[in-house]
Amino acid sequence: LLNQIIKASSNRKDLVVQLFAVDGSVGEACLKLGRKFILLSNSKKAMKKTAKSLEGKSNIEYLIL
Repeated sequence: LLNQIIKASSNRKDLVVQLFAVDGSVGEACLKLGRKFILLSNSKKAMKKTAKSLEGKSNIEYLIL
């Protein structure tokens, strides 16, 4: 479902922003569909989980404050 929503509401190479990221699923969908993405959260626990789920993927930068 998430892939379908992102595909229907954006184009390849578009930037998708997710506020309150929890697990990286939006990032994974964006990678699969050729979208750029920014995932934000105020939870260090959520961002660590997100980073773990995207581990090993190329061209990803992390900033955890």
